[in-house]
Amino acid sequence: RGEELFQPIFGNGHVWELGVGLAGHADLMRRGYHLLSIYFNGALTTQFSHFQTRSFDLIGRGPLSRYLLMKEFDAATQYDASLVNAIDFSTRATRVGRSVVFDGYVKAVYYYDRAGFEIGYNCYARSSEKLRIQDDLFPSDLNNRQFGIKGTEGVCYRIVDSATGTFTGETGRLDSTQHRATIVSAAPTDNPCAIALPVGQEAVAWNSTTIPGGMIAAVQSCPPIILDIDALDITTGASPRQLTHKFFAHVSYTALNRVWEPQIGCGAMIEIDGRPELISALNQWGFWVKGTISF
Repeated sequence: RGEELFQPIFGNGHVWELGVGLAGHADLMRRGYHLLSIYFNGALTTQFSHFQTRSFDLIGRGPLSRYLLMKEFDAATQYDASLVNAIDFSTRATRVGRSVVFDGYVKAVYYYDRAGFEIGYNCYARSSEKLRIQDDLFPSDLNNRQFGIKGTEGVCYRIVDSATGTFTGETGRLDSTQHRATIVSAAPTDNPCAIALPVGQEAVAWNSTTIPGGMIAAVQSCPPIILDIDALDITTGASPRQLTHKFFAHVSYTALNRVWEPQIGCGAMIEIDGRPELISALNQWGFWVKGTISF
């Protein structure tokens, strides 16, 4: 259901599917101790939609923007002294489904007396997921609250005595946002405007110092840019389409006319990602040795 951090989802994640399948085999040659057959099996299905919890990046903010820090604002778009990680805002109840899946293989099998050899190909393909955020579900309480991207903005400004050039020890809330900030870079203050203070006082940024040239003027956002659900990039929470090609081979020997007809065999496979630019599947290989008995 995707309710835990980095929760693995195997196969289709217990999702119901509906589709059609076709399977069969044909003997191409049967003569004496020789038998050559071909087998095929394939299924084309579509997945029913279901609910999962998914997280999304922000549109135009790049990878990992779902982990940016956000300021919370009140109804008057004034910073209310609360900070929220964007992952709390960007994690939503999501309807997932309607992917089309094909899984099929074809293999040739040759037997000569007690020895067998098979070689085959398997194709797995799945279209990209279709997602729809269900904004009336979790976390619905956040829909009634206002957030903006903090970036490198401070949460308050410091006040300097213009006559002495020293800090007065007073601070004020900083109603500013950096809507274009990313996880690796800051951005200019949104809609910057000067902070109005009494004569003889100046508002400076939180990282200002009293050394010459160390004062940085603080500015507000007039108004701050508030995020809403439309700021979520829904494509960043969806699994992309997948395509894999698997080639496999197996050799075996069966002790016929013996109790339980024991068989021993070994094989290998290699699977490659058919769409490497999407990084949606693994390139892998495997080797196996197995034995069977019949009774």
